[in-house]
Amino acid sequence: MTVQRAEVGLVSSSDDLVSFYRDVFELNVLEPRDLPTGKVHRLGIGDAILKVMVPATRPAPAPAPSDQFWDTAGMRYFSLWVDDLDAVAHRCPNLGGTISLGPLELRPGVRTMVIRDLDGNTVEVMEDLDGNTVEVMEDRS
Repeated sequence: MTVQRAEVGLVSSSDDLVSFYRDVFELNVLEPRDLPTGKVHRLGIGDAILKVMVPATRPAPAPAPSDQFWDTAGMRYFSLWVDDLDAVAHRCPNLGGTISLGPLELRPGVRTMVIRDLDGNTVEVMEDLDGNTVEVMEDRS
């Protein structure tokens, strides 16, 4: 069995989150999925797909995020690799997001920053200046 693709899904009470990701990361708007329970907006570029579901019935607000996303166990962040970290750092606060950390050099040739979107979701934004975005370690013990 092989995983063919991974997609990230967020739930929001408004379409504003769709615009934020579209504009900050310059993602293409894909055909949305209208469901009886709401609308799933789809954004993507290449094989990367980000889904934002806006339920027909307004969802309960998310709990306030902690100071550091690693303070609480569970799904707390996702990563997006970009080719221009500085552009994202410029657009994010201008479109209502916040920068929690960085930008900074993680290791030679790799830069990172951590942002929070309009709903308080944490996103690790990565840039590999050498174009090597994936490190593979295989352990099949």
